[in-house]
Amino acid sequence: MNQATLLLLLFLFLFLFRIKEEEEEEEEEEKKEERTMDPDALAKAFVDHYYSTFDSNRAGLANLYQDASMLTFEGQKIQGAQNIVAKLTSLPFQQCQHQIVTVDCQPSGVNGGMLVFVSGNLQLAGEHHALKFSQMFHLIPTPQGSYYVNNDVFRLNYA
Repeated sequence: MNQATLLLLLFLFLFLFRIKEEEEEEEEEEKKEERTMDPDALAKAFVDHYYSTFDSNRAGLANLYQDASMLTFEGQKIQGAQNIVAKLTSLPFQQCQHQIVTVDCQPSGVNGGMLVFVSGNLQLAGEHHALKFSQMFHLIPTPQGSYYVNNDVFRLNYA
């Protein structure tokens, strides 16, 4: 190979390497944008996903929790994704429908985490009156750019 060919190959290599670097930088920037997405929009998207999954397939909530996650359900503390899903799938009703009334959120200050507070109505199949509930989630970002539920506190509101 002559010197011109070597220089051309070196140039092509550097050019392709730079394109790859730029693509990686763009992917990282997209992940940052997802994490810096409007907190209210992020909270609403989470709440919509959580309750639609709860109402249709409670076992599908497993991927939202991790082993260190904790649920306090009417004062009972349950730790770990598997135990939390076992609790939720063993509730004494099969069908329900959540109606969300309010969603409030705040940054938690813990590595980009977020507190999400929800109030609403829970309609059980065969019941005439809906139950009022409140639920708080502490969401923590994952390295992959999504969130998991670190803490979940649920209470029915009797008043």
